[in-house]
Amino acid sequence: MKTMGCEVVVDRLNVRLGGSWVLQDLSFDVRPGEFVGIIGPNGAGKTTLLRALLGMIPPESGRITVGRKDTRSSFSPLLGYAPQSRQIDVDTPVRAWDFVSFGLPGWFPPWPTGSDRRSIREAMLATDSYHYSDRPVGKLSGGERQRLFIAQALVRDPQVLLLDEPTSNLDPGSQENIALLVHRLNQEKGIGVLFVTHDVNLIARHAHRIF
Repeated sequence: MKTMGCEVVVDRLNVRLGGSWVLQDLSFDVRPGEFVGIIGPNGAGKTTLLRALLGMIPPESGRITVGRKDTRSSFSPLLGYAPQSRQIDVDTPVRAWDFVSFGLPGWFPPWPTGSDRRSIREAMLATDSYHYSDRPVGKLSGGERQRLFIAQALVRDPQVLLLDEPTSNLDPGSQENIALLVHRLNQEKGIGVLFVTHDVNLIARHAHRIF
């Protein structure tokens, strides 16, 4: 069954951090199922914007709605989030399967239900990571780990994916593979995408619009 993305609307958003304005009078919308790229230099407020959408940073003023519900102070279950690449120690023993399970609502129960296991399997199959589900995450390549971050975001069955620099610190081939993966998820499942990146050439090949 094809997932249909929901609309995201940002209306006159203002966010201040540490006494300084990071976002001022920002307005835009993401239509259901749309793939939108967000580009800009370091410090432009791209990550702050995603955190505001997730309800992690309260805005000074303005309105954010996801699926017609206000999300300024709470996390919307319609959103899936993959943060910037995180360093993982090579000796980390956590299996790829268990790492993805951490994205399940209510954390990871000692004994996952059949529904939980199906959700994990489907997310890993969708990101082409199921074949290394038993390998420790510390032994995986950067591209393999990034697929797990996206699978972890998918396990909640979101309607919109927020991806913060998902191709950073990857070689050019891996960057293109991750962009193609996100493009496929958008096209086949109808999941909306907000893809933050520095690389306009990469995102221009896949996004419907670029901000």
